[in-house]
Amino acid sequence: MTSLFAKIISPFLADISKISDLEFTHCVGLARLHGLEMLFYSRLNKHYKGAQEYINEYLRLNRNIYLQAVASSMRQEALEKQIINALGKRKIPSCIIKGNAIARIIYEDPNCRSSVDIDILIKVKDLKATNETLYQMGFIRSDSFPLAFAIGRAHHLAYHNAKKGCQLELHWDFGYPFYFNLTPDQIWNGIVGNQENGYYLTPVNMVVMLLAHHFRHGFRELKVLVDILWSIYRYDRVIDWPNFIQQLKEYGMIKTTIITIHQMESIWNIKEREIESFKSIKKNIQSITIRPHRFFIWYFRMDIKEPKYKSPDMQMAKLVLDRKSKVLYSFIKIILPRREDIKGFYPEASKWMLPVNYLRFIFWRLTKSDFSRNK
Repeated sequence: MTSLFAKIISPFLADISKISDLEFTHCVGLARLHGLEMLFYSRLNKHYKGAQEYINEYLRLNRNIYLQAVASSMRQEALEKQIINALGKRKIPSCIIKGNAIARIIYEDPNCRSSVDIDILIKVKDLKATNETLYQMGFIRSDSFPLAFAIGRAHHLAYHNAKKGCQLELHWDFGYPFYFNLTPDQIWNGIVGNQENGYYLTPVNMVVMLLAHHFRHGFRELKVLVDILWSIYRYDRVIDWPNFIQQLKEYGMIKTTIITIHQMESIWNIKEREIESFKSIKKNIQSITIRPHRFFIWYFRMDIKEPKYKSPDMQMAKLVLDRKSKVLYSFIKIILPRREDIKGFYPEASKWMLPVNYLRFIFWRLTKSDFSRNK
């Protein structure tokens, strides 16, 4: 059964004529619990103002907090433009993903979504130059991994700027390298725009990015699931969904999509009249023989009233990669990197030291559970 809170933050209008003060207070608590209060407030202000006195009271009492969040979002967007312009001066194409970009494009409301950091997508070949530019702008890396090592092991680098009080993630991939059959070059083939007017994800790339993001968070973030719901709604008659499902099959994301669809169905009980493409997505996925075991559908069920984040979630998520070879690789890579990654981690060592460096890395990896480098 769809909860009232879930309905309010969805693209579908809710019937709140009979909502009690206690029920509404519970909705407010859920919005804060899941980091969705900006969206919750925005939807109430746009569609439900005047419906109940306690809704009006909530809107009045929280208006300043909401406006502060909007102001913070605007400052973040201004900083995003500064970074994009600085990279543009060095002929480095870059694209803002998530955060403000999702608010503008998917929700068509720049004031409905908060983000704790800035997410920028670049090309792998521009990583070194971008790293230098960010350093010049006062951004400091949160780790000390050599860039050559990070490229093959991660999908982004994290930075912070103490002066501006800002966190930044520099992406070149949507998720962990080699988990899906989607390369950074393929991702950039799905980027449109130019330096003057800005670069943007195509609708297909936007949904793929969100699916990969949901996988990376162990299928537990309601905030990401809401983004996916809104993206399907926004692109209902834009994306060629049968072709899109075939692309997901090529990328190895069918099981990821099936789990996500089950979560959306259980939370929103989506009707075909609400999102026509939902029927097409389910129909075309059913024609593909790839399926996650029923256990994983059960394991990753989402209870928005009592969210449960389990420590093994990400390890369990690896088990629903489409191919067994990918599953095996996802576990082996923890302590056995590729040869080029080892060379990147120990750039000063000669090639004859490769076997020794593998042993050094395995020992380091087993003793550093936080995966922070300590040389």
